Amino acid sequence: MLKKLVFLTQLMVSLGIALSLTLSKAQADPENSVDLVDSVKPFTPDVNVLGSASDNAPTEFHVALKMRDLEGLQARIDQGEQISPEELEERYYPTKENYQKIVQWLQTKGFSVKTYPHCLLIIVQGQVDQVQNTLGVKLQRVMVEGKTYLATDKPPKIPRSMKSMMLGINGLQPYLHAHHSVQSVKPLSLTTPFAIPYSINDLRTAYGVNRVSLNGNGQRMGIVIDNFPNDNDLTTFWRNQNIPQSLSNIEKVCTGLSSACNGRPTGEETLDAEMASGLAPAAKVRIYAAGSFNLQLLDRAYSQLVMDQSYSSTKLQQVSLSYGLCEQSTTLSQITTDYQFFTSLRAAGVTILASSGDDGASNNCSSTSSSFNVLYPASDTNVTAVGGTSLYLNSNGTVLSEFGWNGSGGGTSIYFPRPSWQVGPGVPTGTQRLLPDVSLVADPDTGVYIYLNGRAMTLGGTSASAPLWNAMTALINQNRSNLGLPPLGNLAARLYPLINTYNVQDITLGFNGGFFAGFGYDQVTGVGVPVFNQLVNTLSR
Repeated sequence: MLKKLVFLTQLMVSLGIALSLTLSKAQADPENSVDLVDSVKPFTPDVNVLGSASDNAPTEFHVALKMRDLEGLQARIDQGEQISPEELEERYYPTKENYQKIVQWLQTKGFSVKTYPHCLLIIVQGQVDQVQNTLGVKLQRVMVEGKTYLATDKPPKIPRSMKSMMLGINGLQPYLHAHHSVQSVKPLSLTTPFAIPYSINDLRTAYGVNRVSLNGNGQRMGIVIDNFPNDNDLTTFWRNQNIPQSLSNIEKVCTGLSSACNGRPTGEETLDAEMASGLAPAAKVRIYAAGSFNLQLLDRAYSQLVMDQSYSSTKLQQVSLSYGLCEQSTTLSQITTDYQFFTSLRAAGVTILASSGDDGASNNCSSTSSSFNVLYPASDTNVTAVGGTSLYLNSNGTVLSEFGWNGSGGGTSIYFPRPSWQVGPGVPTGTQRLLPDVSLVADPDTGVYIYLNGRAMTLGGTSASAPLWNAMTALINQNRSNLGLPPLGNLAARLYPLINTYNVQDITLGFNGGFFAGFGYDQVTGVGVPVFNQLVNTLSR
């Protein structure tokens, strides 16, 4: 219990929450090095230790640096401010001086490093013996879920003089990884209008998108995923549904290994790209392929997102993440590293959306002690968490019924405190972040039409609802741009004041294994689903 309390305390401190608990281990260390205790977790029973790692085996880890005045930055963006790249670098990103000190230390140890202008992350490559000698850890071969990794359960040591600069060292337990949120790949042809599987036009009609003349022109949507969709699948999907879309609007950025980025599509990447590009056909879709859902490879993608936003002309207004892992299944260092990336994106006005999960209130976190769990990164307070519904339409496209899907991830974060904006009818009392924030169709039994590996399919999951909300946000931001307004930024903060208004349809029925849908906010569907033709006008003021 004490270890858990310390873990929670340090996260809150890193988020700017003033707490009195402190770690004493590092303070009591009389040597010139200090343990980064938040960079690893104890091995769980599913980690099978096979033996020592070979000294010359290649390995990679990441050094994450602390932003300056993160609390002050959060206070500003919570007030709706958007911060220029120049000011982020001048006032909030780690200093170049501190960054270079750590880079030089690593280079003197013989490591190869990849650096970034934002100074948030250093990618470090070397051999096992270098890692062990430099960080004071013992890397071992471990097997998890049938795959072999090099990992340690001992906290790394660093020079005490660098402790104040570093968040932690990530990548020493690479078996910790996210998983996608796609459900039930089924062979199924495109059917008659407003029948399952739903076409893009069916969804446009059901949620009121067809009542506005917006197509996403001038917008760029980001998608972070493991690999790229097949171009022929995309063009066939568009052609079969008469969607005026083109491959010229698809931008591909491989942030991992090229061979992994171009692997055979498995459904997640195709679902994301087809939903987003179909609902906002004039927008650019920039796909960041990490190569896998390894957390360090995802960090490479997040780092590139920040690079594009701050150091290039390739600006995003919204991005969706259709994957997650149990909050307990990662380290504090990893969570705070990603929190800084997401804070940087949000400061630039980017709306971040993430799937809340497809296994209800448990989120398939069987290895944890609690029966109710939420997924990260959806639980991050910079992120709008997207849950799921079951949707049935009349023959004219109007909604016959819609209720909370039993797989819709929802619950209470154990790490993130309740944001000030998460208030309103139905929001239960408490001090911790609640999920989800909003929903859209996700039930695979009322799934959506996609085209995958040369075949028509139906798919479901919050991997459908998140990219659909990505596209809806692009349409809203297009309208805001037309009116001379800045991008939305944190969508969730703007939705809670709209509970029980004509902007969202309240979903009052459904159960996800831990919570019931009900009037106002609930932990199955959030504030509800959009009445888009009303919502776009309200959010453009």
